[in-house]
Formats: sequence, structure tokens, C-alpha cells
Amino acid sequence: MKKILLVILILSSIFIYGQKDCGFKIDEQKILKNENLDFFLDKMKKEKFKVTNKKEDIPEQVLGQLKCLKEGFSIANPGEKYQDSDIIELSENLPVRGLIFLAKSKNNLIMVYGVSNGSRFVFINFDETTIKDFWCGVSFGKPQIKSIKQIIDRIEHYRDKTWGLNTNIITY
Repeated sequence: MKKILLVILILSSIFIYGQKDCGFKIDEQKILKNENLDFFLDKMKKEKFKVTNKKEDIPEQVLGQLKCLKEGFSIANPGEKYQDSDIIELSENLPVRGLIFLAKSKNNLIMVYGVSNGSRFVFINFDETTIKDFWCGVSFGKPQIKSIKQIIDRIEHYRDKTWGLNTNIITY
């Protein structure tokens, strides 16, 4: 009986706290240590990105995996209403994120969006079927990001500061 209870406890912990199988597993330590951040900064500096600022331009496979990884991932286009506070508006089913900036190249996506307590940077490397690499970080306040250069400048300014880009919690 003890063995059965132990197995149930372990399995319930995995199901409650573990990542779902969404075809890509977020490497939290890699993100918190910014191990893949230089990869994305290099791509931002060298690749040609098209700024679209439309959620419809998020590749389907990327959006599908984000929805799987973060159950209920929803985002509004710039200027559209979204749940921008902790007060829940029950009369409306609003997205919980508001897109601020979106740019993409052939295999990389740069997304900045507002949430109730600030904004997030999300950088995604992808191919035609799946997310290949992922980095996310916080940007306190709601930045008026209008260019990739502004993102690079903000990242380089806050990168090595305590509580600068990461808060020891992966949130996107």
C-alpha cells in the first residue's frame, strides 16, 4: 500500500508541476542563466526581420505550442482590449496579453507584450514544424518598443542587473 501511495504521489507531482508534452520543452535553467540570449541577440543584429505587429503573423506551429505550453495563451493585437489588470472583467472574455511588438525572420520570432504586471520579451527560434529554442524575460513597466534596436538596447542595459531580465521565475 505504501508503494502505491508513493507512486500516486510522484505521478501527481509530475502532472501538476511538470511541463506537458507539447513537442518542445522549455529549458528553464538555460533561460535563467541567459545561456541562449546571445544566440537571439546575434540573430537580431544580423538577420533581416519584418516588423508586423499583428498576432496573425505568429506562425501556426509556434502559436499552437505556446497555447499548449501555457494553457490559455491568448494575445490581443495592439490597440485591442486585453486583461491589463489583476481585476477580472467577467463580462468580457479578454486575452491576458496585449501585443506591443512583433517581428519575424525566416526562423526567428521577436515578441513583446504587456501583461497585468509589466511586459515580457519572448524570443523564439522555430522551423516549419516546431519551436527549436526559446528565451523569455521581463521588462518592467510597459515599454514603447518600436524597433529591434530598442529591444537590444534594453536587453544589454538590464542583462547583468539583479532582477533585470529574469526574476527566478519563467513567465511568458
